[in-house]
Parts: sequence; structure tokens; C-alpha cells
Amino acid sequence: MRFNRETRKVYFLRPGFLGGVKAYDWETIDAILPKNMPNHEGIGGMLVLAVKTAENENPYRDFGVDGAFLGLPSRDYQHLLSFWEYIRRFMEDGADAVPAPKRLRNKWPNPLTSMWTVSRLSLPGGFDLGRSFLWLRLALAPIFVIWGLGHYASLLLSYEARFPKAIREVSGESELRSWLELVAYNLVPLLYTAVGLWLYYAWRHGLDWRLPLQYWGGG
Repeated sequence: MRFNRETRKVYFLRPGFLGGVKAYDWETIDAILPKNMPNHEGIGGMLVLAVKTAENENPYRDFGVDGAFLGLPSRDYQHLLSFWEYIRRFMEDGADAVPAPKRLRNKWPNPLTSMWTVSRLSLPGGFDLGRSFLWLRLALAPIFVIWGLGHYASLLLSYEARFPKAIREVSGESELRSWLELVAYNLVPLLYTAVGLWLYYAWRHGLDWRLPLQYWGGG
């Protein structure tokens, strides 16, 4: 999802079979917040942005709805409300009205990050409830490892998409940087995963980890 304050547009980036790329006026966007969201019911909810559309496949109402989840699951309603307020102030008042992000979300796949993710999604409360489910999480650690590796594999099998050129241009996105990010995010994770698997295999079987270099170098 991309917000452009200059064009007053909100862009949805999705594959064609999920609705394709859509552009909506900022003024038509509504935020859906799960207000009645106790912390003990999992790690929280997600911010949903929705808009009424002319396209409608529901015979029981005279308008359609298009929407998308935005960001990561949050711990409570106030967290989600703050997230939405940050977006609203940026679009209404400008970039100077909101603090700069302390850090950007890391998009590089990581096996440890995947295992942490599935461990938080598996049981009510995550680690936010202290030690309530810590003993059970430790007992299920082998399952989390397998699940986390599957999660990591799914990230490797996905691909980094990008907006159409027209949207990139009005957003001021560099074409060179767009291509570099596309290549890096789609190929580099496969390369460092292959290197990691080879190093592990060489260590387990007592092989020289430099064998591929010697083979390619003709030595």
C-alpha cells in the first residue's frame, strides 16, 4: 500500500487475481479498528483500510467494499489508533506533522525472525502476557522450529512486487533504485540461503567449505 499526499491517492498493490492495482481518493478511505480487542485474545488485531466501490458482487447491498490489511498485528486498540492517526496526519497535515520513523521494516527473510513470528502467532497472548504460556512454548519448541522453517521457505518462494511505472513516477521513485531493489529482494535471499545450507552441510560432513570456489576456479 502506498500513500501519496501530492496526488491525494492511496494505492493498493495486489496480484491480478486478488483485484489488481487500485487507486482511490484519500477522502474515500475509511479505517476499521477492532475496538473491543482484549489483550488476552492473541497478539491483537490489524488496521484495515476500506473504501466503498461501484463494483459489487454482493446481491444484498447496493455498493461494494474494497479493503486491505495494513502493517503488523498490534497489541491493543490504542496502538492501532496511534498507527491510523500517524497516517491521517501525514495525509492531512504533511510530513512535518509526524515524526520520522525510527527504523524501517526489514524485508530480508531470516530463519530466526520466522521462528519468532510463528511462536507469537501460535498461542493467545504471545509473549506480551509475561510467563503465562512460556512453559508451553518451550515444550512446543521443536514444532516452532519446523513451522518457522516452513514460514521462512514461504518467504523465499514469494517475490517482491512493485507498483506500475506510472505510479512510481508520480511518487518520485527512482527507476534505478526500483530495479535494484527488485533484483536484490528476489535473488539475494536465495543466494545467502544456498550459501548457508552449503556451509552447514560441509560442517556436518567434514568437508572443505571452499570446494565450490575451487571447482569454479578450476583449482
